Amino acid sequence: MAVWGRDIGRDIGSHTHLLIFWPSRHLTKLVTLIERITGSSADFVLVPYSDNVAARSACGGWQINVNVWKDDRASALAWADYIARQHEKHPAPPALKGKAFGVSQAIGKRAREAARGMLEAREAKHG
Repeated sequence: MAVWGRDIGRDIGSHTHLLIFWPSRHLTKLVTLIERITGSSADFVLVPYSDNVAARSACGGWQINVNVWKDDRASALAWADYIARQHEKHPAPPALKGKAFGVSQAIGKRAREAARGMLEAREAKHG
């Protein structure tokens, strides 16, 4: 499951926050996936938990932060709250079309099932 929130920031413009569980031992796989999706290579990738920011793109278009809290549950709730409260940073709500906040289950079951084979095949190919 993923929690996501869209926002339009004054400095960085339109962007999305995504909260997911990803095992730290596979951080380089996540970086590779994001590089492939965005077309933007990583400027740096740090050893997990050596810093809150584990990786960032050369262009600054994406960044991976890791949970460095001792209490995983409290941290997950804090991150979800941070994402859910993006609108409070603005004097007026940003002009977003569609949903601004959601969870991965908000993607219809048929759409998830249709993508499952492709995602499993990609995972098998790229390990």
